[in-house]
Amino acid sequence: MEATSLDAAPVLLRPHRIGELGWLIHRQGLLYNQQFGWNIEFEALIARLYGDYEQAPATPPKALWIAERQNAVVGSIFVTPSEGRLGIAQLRMLYVEPEARGLGLGRMLVDQSVSFARDNGYKRMRLWT
Repeated sequence: MEATSLDAAPVLLRPHRIGELGWLIHRQGLLYNQQFGWNIEFEALIARLYGDYEQAPATPPKALWIAERQNAVVGSIFVTPSEGRLGIAQLRMLYVEPEARGLGLGRMLVDQSVSFARDNGYKRMRLWT
């Protein structure tokens, strides 16, 4: 995918690579514990969500994007079919690193997700993140 400029440093939206699902679980578990006091139950929940994403069949379409800036992961999001709701996509696990907040990265990730859903025939999108 093409790089987009946010605050002078380009951001690349790309698929995840080996090791990054575990890293996302680790990073978000720590971040949300520090920011909101969420406990290990949250970490277990997101581990299940990322696992469910990876185990889901390729059809109906699903996608996960990593936002990379200066060779560092600064955010992510994924879209899956909404369980039991034909034709509805579900946006999940929107995450932006604290130092990248306020630069429009969240909007970029959501826009990418909405475009993906439209391009793949989803009629609606449900937010659960």
